[in-house]
Amino acid sequence: MRSTPTYERAGVRRQVERRSSRPRSTFAPGSHRKCIDLWGSFERCARELPRDALCLADERVLELHPHVPRALGRTAIIAVPAREQTKSMTQLTRLANAAPASTRAVVVIGGGTVGDLGTVLAHLIRRGVPLIHVPTTLLAAVDSSVGGKGAVHASWIKNAWGVFHYPHAAWLCPELWETLGDDQRRQGHIEAFKMDLCLDRAALKRWAKGPPQDLIGRARALKTRVCARDPYDSGGIRRVLNFGHTFGHGFESVTRFRLAHGDAVALGMLHALDLGGAPKGLVRDVEAVLARLGAPPRSKLDALLRSPGLYDAIAGDKKGASRRGATMVLLKAPGRAHVRWVEWSRA
Repeated sequence: MRSTPTYERAGVRRQVERRSSRPRSTFAPGSHRKCIDLWGSFERCARELPRDALCLADERVLELHPHVPRALGRTAIIAVPAREQTKSMTQLTRLANAAPASTRAVVVIGGGTVGDLGTVLAHLIRRGVPLIHVPTTLLAAVDSSVGGKGAVHASWIKNAWGVFHYPHAAWLCPELWETLGDDQRRQGHIEAFKMDLCLDRAALKRWAKGPPQDLIGRARALKTRVCARDPYDSGGIRRVLNFGHTFGHGFESVTRFRLAHGDAVALGMLHALDLGGAPKGLVRDVEAVLARLGAPPRSKLDALLRSPGLYDAIAGDKKGASRRGATMVLLKAPGRAHVRWVEWSRA
C-alpha cells in the first residue's frame, strides 16, 4: 500500500494565488462564484482576514493549533463542538444571536459539520455576508468547502434545511491536517475517490495503489468544474456527485450518525453498484480500492439495509425520493455515471 499522501503545500505544488482573498464590496448572497483557493500557512492566510469578520471555529482545532487564535488577533471567535448534533436550528439560532452586530463576513474554521453550520449562518446574517472556508479535515478540503451548499438537520433527517451560499475564498493550510487521525483521513480519501470514479475513466488506475498525492487539488478542481456547469444542483451534471449518497445519508441517519460520512458513502456506493447491475469486474475493482482505503466491509451493508426507518430517512433526505424508490446515481464504468429511478420493490 502506498504511504499516506503528503498533501499539497504552498510553494511546492503551486504558488499562492496573487489575487486577494478579501471579499470585495460587491456581493450577491447565494449567487454562484468561483472560490479563490489560497494555499499557505494559517498565519500567511490570516493576513487576508476581512474587517469585522466573525470566526466560527471547531473547538478542538483551537486546542490543537493555538497559533490559529493568535493569528486571528482581536477578531471575534465562537467555538463550537464538531458533532452532527451541532447542525441544528437551535444551535444556529444561538450563533446568530451571539454574532456581533458589526459582522460583515464569516470565516469558518473546521470540518464539514462546522462548515455547513457556518455556511447557513453566513447566508442569514444581514441577509448574507461573504464566507471564507478554512477546511481542517480532508473531507472538508476535498468536498464540503466547495460547491456552496450548507444545511442543518431536522430531528434525525440529515441536511433537511439548507441554502446555497458560495464561499468567496478557501484558505488551504496543510499544517491543520497534520493532526488528523487515520479515521479522519479515510473519510476524505473515500469522498475524493467517489468524485474521481464518477468523473474520470482513469480513476481506478489512479487509485490502484492507494490515495494519489494530489488528491486535494484534483478533487477541488473536479468539483469546481461540475458546480460551474450546474451551480444550484438543478438536474444537471452535479447530480452525479450524489453517487453513494442516497443510501449513505440514510445509513448515517438510522445509526444516529455513529457511522461516519465517508464510511456510509462507501457502503452506499457498493449498494448503488448492486442496484444498477454494474459489471462484476467494476464491482470487484471498486471494492478492492475501498478495502485498501479502510472502508467498512460489505458484510456491514446487509445489516444496515434491514434498519428500521431507513427508507423514511432516504425519502426525507433526497429530492426525487419517496418510500417507494428514489432517483439514484448509478455507474456502468469509471467516468460513466447516469441517473435512473429505482423502486425498492425491484431492488
